[in-house]
Amino acid sequence: MKPRRDRSLPSNRVAFPTQRGFTLVEVVLALTIATGLLITALLFYRQATEIRGQILRESEINTAIRLVLERLAADLREAMAVPGEGGGFSGGPDSLSLVRGVPSDPASTNMGLVRVSFFAVKSTEGTNTAVVGVDRREQPLRGTVAGPRTNDVPADAVAVAPAGTNAVPAPAVRSQPILSEDIRHLRFRYWTGAAWTSTWDQGAPPTGVEIVLGPDPVEPTLSTPVEFADAAPDPAASGDGQDASGIVLFRCVVFLPTGIASKHPADEAMDDPSPP
Repeated sequence: MKPRRDRSLPSNRVAFPTQRGFTLVEVVLALTIATGLLITALLFYRQATEIRGQILRESEINTAIRLVLERLAADLREAMAVPGEGGGFSGGPDSLSLVRGVPSDPASTNMGLVRVSFFAVKSTEGTNTAVVGVDRREQPLRGTVAGPRTNDVPADAVAVAPAGTNAVPAPAVRSQPILSEDIRHLRFRYWTGAAWTSTWDQGAPPTGVEIVLGPDPVEPTLSTPVEFADAAPDPAASGDGQDASGIVLFRCVVFLPTGIASKHPADEAMDDPSPP
């Protein structure tokens, strides 16, 4: 017979609390919450990256457009009236050609003459023609010695307008990159002294030239694509605006010191003396 143990004596065994594990439902719920948080963070990161890329792209386009405007304005202010040199100054709605002088030597006062052409580079796909950029071409005139030039083109890659004509040289195939591929809309208008006209063939430069550039194509039927704040033909007027369709355009009116008022009749659709 076993001796009875006195229950009042302490036991050598220690009682541990019972540990309860995670259930399958709790594990699945935790994984679902973690996955949702991760997906949300990735979506926010992707959206922030896209917005940052759009801002950088818009900044690059705006910078390119302003550089082209500055280059155009600098060339227009140096335009010269040169009789017998292909008409001196001529222009159309999306191209213009002018003669300007450049120093033949940085230390010399002698000037050489070059013909500068700006035009819209177009691409034809089927029956549609779209502007894919803007280019600048510079070619020394015969019998003159021009100084250093930027964005020059080899002689065999240039289509020069015949002497004595007012035609703007047609764009030619070239190996160098074009001036800007970020511009999809280019429009010129010329101030006659009383009205705006879309063409100029007087030889001498006009009083002013309106330049409108945009990163997006504009329908040709859109005669006044955007209303600008400045309504008077201010030679120093410039600005940018946006029409109802969301197309952003940059506009600049350049005063030409050597320009003359012309009796050239304005287009019927452009008989308003104020710029758009």
